[in-house]
Amino acid sequence: MSLLCFLLDLRNIPPPLLHRLKECLLDLANLYAATTSQTHAVTASPAAAGTLPDRLALGYVYDPSSKPSSSCSSSCPELKIGYRPGEKFSLRDFHHAVNNLPMDGFLADQHGGSLPIRDVSLTSFFSNKAIYSWATDDISKKVIAICMSAQNTEALRRTLMDAAEQCVAVDFIMLEAEAAFMYGRASENANSFVNRICDLENCVVRRYNPETQVLHGLVKRWLEELKDDKEDTLQAVFVFSDPIIDSVKHIYCNLYASANQITDGFPPCQVI
Repeated sequence: MSLLCFLLDLRNIPPPLLHRLKECLLDLANLYAATTSQTHAVTASPAAAGTLPDRLALGYVYDPSSKPSSSCSSSCPELKIGYRPGEKFSLRDFHHAVNNLPMDGFLADQHGGSLPIRDVSLTSFFSNKAIYSWATDDISKKVIAICMSAQNTEALRRTLMDAAEQCVAVDFIMLEAEAAFMYGRASENANSFVNRICDLENCVVRRYNPETQVLHGLVKRWLEELKDDKEDTLQAVFVFSDPIIDSVKHIYCNLYASANQITDGFPPCQVI
């Protein structure tokens, strides 16, 4: 199980895409609350049976100059934390934090090339006042940075290397338009950013086409990282009478409980 800290760079997320990402985060929270509560109620002590472990956090980068009426053209972008994990998960508070993500944070001029991107310090997020102090030591921590960008990558590298010492993994999710995804026409800034951090052991860069099906797949992947029923596994060995590959007759695997599987929307079939 993991603590997932979502960090959205609103400067690089157009409103239509941000709307879809907000729906994904809400779906993830709903699924986590629905599928984890049953298992936790069975395995937890009677005093803790009514609570749910808090495994979600939410932060975002916002530039005040993105407001149409803003006169703060020289102001620096800010990193804000919308939801901090506590002793128990609050679905209502997380919904409130997601719904309150500013929809006016996209910098269209920046992507048109007329304005340079301005860096934001992530030290307040990667610190003992934030992610380093969240959850217990037996819980792995991962930051999922969506559409993140930076010019001064050396400062970012130092922050990420400090995060590695604290056993914090970072997934950089780059959501690219269909044309860029299919034909490799990603922006020069994005490519430069990726090239300068991809060698860090605790960092992974993933590029996706932000279609609805792809985003739903990400939600399912994140949910599996949140759920803690993977600890109760059964090791199994399948033995075949004849070799399946060369001389191999055995397959070793782990079996997981299926009580909390996500059901699909297809009605059951009836055989006539």
